[in-house]
Amino acid sequence: MSTADLQIDLQTFNTSGTVDGASATLVVAGTADAAALLALETVFGRLHDAVLAAGHKEVVLDFTRLTFMNSSCFSKLIAWVNRVRLLPPETSYKIRIRSNQKQVWQRRSLQAIQCFAVDLITIET
Repeated sequence: MSTADLQIDLQTFNTSGTVDGASATLVVAGTADAAALLALETVFGRLHDAVLAAGHKEVVLDFTRLTFMNSSCFSKLIAWVNRVRLLPPETSYKIRIRSNQKQVWQRRSLQAIQCFAVDLITIET
């Protein structure tokens, strides 16, 4: 997979990512609002497919530069987490989220999503 497949470059929102021999990382930055909705859904799907193809056991989701995520975009994150939850154990992978504790919404929202998938999600502060 090309890193371009994980790249979104909108005016106020962007992502970049890598899926290489050892790891998978997706950096999400800016404002995830209605303008980012379809692109975010696409990038989560591409990331999921690439991680499965590579056989990785962990994805790092870097939210340290994400300033806002509306509920519609958050639902795309939950849908991706649910796809991972439904995988057989031999192909499943963990999700480690690097958060920005200065963003109050991240503390609340990411704790809630962690409760949804306790065995899959780790939150780093």
